[in-house]
Amino acid sequence: MDVNQWIERHFMVHPTCVACTINPEKPSECLCGRPAETHGHTTTREWTVLKSCTRQQTSSYGKIVFADPPSMKNMQAEDDVGYAAPYVCVSSRTKARDIVQLMTEQWGLNTPRMLLSVTGGARSFDLPPLLHAMLSEGLERAASCGSVWIITSGMNSGVMRSVGEWSRGKKDAESCSIIGIAPYAPLPDTDKSTLHVRGERVYYGDPSRVNGRHDPDSLAASCRLDRNHTHFVLIDDGRTGKFGGEIETRAAVEGELLRCTSTGQFGTPSAIAGLTIAIQGGIGTMQTCIKGMEQGMPLLVVQGSGLAADIIAYVSQVYRHMPGYTMQGLEQLIVDLFGNAYNTKPFKVVLDLACQCGELADLIYIYGVDYLGKKPKPFDQAILDTLLAHDAARALARQAWLMPQSPADRAVAMENERVRKLEFALLWDRIDIARKELSLCRLLTPRELQRRPYPPDVEAKIEMLKYALIKDSREFVELFVDVMDESVLRQVLMLRPDKLARMHDESMMCGEMQSVSCIPSLNDSPATSQPTSRSNTPPPGTCSDEPPTPLPVHAVRGATFAALAAATTIDLLAGPARDVLRHLSAVQQTSLMDPVPVPAPAPA
Repeated sequence: MDVNQWIERHFMVHPTCVACTINPEKPSECLCGRPAETHGHTTTREWTVLKSCTRQQTSSYGKIVFADPPSMKNMQAEDDVGYAAPYVCVSSRTKARDIVQLMTEQWGLNTPRMLLSVTGGARSFDLPPLLHAMLSEGLERAASCGSVWIITSGMNSGVMRSVGEWSRGKKDAESCSIIGIAPYAPLPDTDKSTLHVRGERVYYGDPSRVNGRHDPDSLAASCRLDRNHTHFVLIDDGRTGKFGGEIETRAAVEGELLRCTSTGQFGTPSAIAGLTIAIQGGIGTMQTCIKGMEQGMPLLVVQGSGLAADIIAYVSQVYRHMPGYTMQGLEQLIVDLFGNAYNTKPFKVVLDLACQCGELADLIYIYGVDYLGKKPKPFDQAILDTLLAHDAARALARQAWLMPQSPADRAVAMENERVRKLEFALLWDRIDIARKELSLCRLLTPRELQRRPYPPDVEAKIEMLKYALIKDSREFVELFVDVMDESVLRQVLMLRPDKLARMHDESMMCGEMQSVSCIPSLNDSPATSQPTSRSNTPPPGTCSDEPPTPLPVHAVRGATFAALAAATTIDLLAGPARDVLRHLSAVQQTSLMDPVPVPAPAPA
């Protein structure tokens, strides 16, 4: 079954509303937003998408190109018109499991290690320059740290457009996907007609161009899709011209992802880390935050960005019984920020939503911004610290009597969690977190290396050491080596050194390494200059019509250790670790074809 057949088999839409339920505020309209006379009949029952709307298989799916179609005089190749973002329109009653399956199995997205759900101002999104710079730098860095999915509402306005612009430098990388779970109702009729195709490529044009001129801040432009997102799931709730129809489905998808397992970059299975980020916003932002927290997602509120974010930050302190925070102060803050008079309907709506957020205060974390000169913590650090703090609080609440596990299963789960923290620390360049995790234990022990095959956590820690060597992460290499025995260090560096050399060659080809001083490639080693029968063998990591003949293991070891001993990274290591590496290099300055096994270093 191809992807088109799979989509039509699993997803439905609601093209029309046939049972009109009069809108009390607009008697000429149905609650679906369409004129009352366009319906088959009028009813007094409650309006719901299942009872009032028709259903049929979805016929809006394919790929979006945010460019004008090529003219006949200037035909462009299909690959030259820009990135084509996969999209699909589904019912708001769709199972979250099917949407996750679409993303991972049909669209081919790797299950993320981290899920960031960003919500906030949809129209007026005017941030102070300092805060705007901090958020943009933080999200851009977060998007580049390992396997990350960023989810927004996908519209061409407010925080959704800003997140796309902040992360667009990373959107072509496999490590980050910017997914828009967007409402279908507010899209213009022309856009709905454009997207009404089955599995084809459509040309959406520039979403910020309205009536022939560039006007990104207009109302018409804000109701279109953002061009910097990589994937779109359009939620059809049977209405037209209405925002908010995607909130429940979006929260359900995020909750389904939190129940999935990801192996990450180093192959250790663990739960996906999820976080909702609230920046400014209004009623829709508060509803999104509540639904996300009900799914177990912690919430990071940017206090100082204004409106809903400041309301949520304040009410969380009220429900924590912090001194100086009162319900009277909350009511006054709502009046000041939203301009709603006391006891009016809009005021009561905001107050009720604020109280719902307060009841979930244990999941709320605050990122405070000081505009008086104090330099706040970088936003990417705040994101990671919030995730780790939430994991620690959840582990504290999940005691052994709450989780009937055997001691062995509990030990495996704890070790996988520790490996995940080390992975985050390495990918996010947080040496402080790594030092904290390794302060009371060693990275690897001789007993762990005696097990065959290696468990996933042992394999992951071996790969982390190699990753740190390749990336020239000097502080991490020094830390990892200092918490290992000499015998373990020798054994780890002898494990599959051909993969270490191949990783280095690939990184050199991709331009990721800025200096040749960090672990030269296998062919650059002095020992390889001797004539051998394998002189025409392509270096590891290069492409060839035929698979290259592998070098002898002892040959690769000799070249690898010779390179390691000359590397700047190893020169910075202290004590026995450096001596071990230098000794391993010195004893292997013989021919690469010498079959003599590598001798062990002399005892210190």
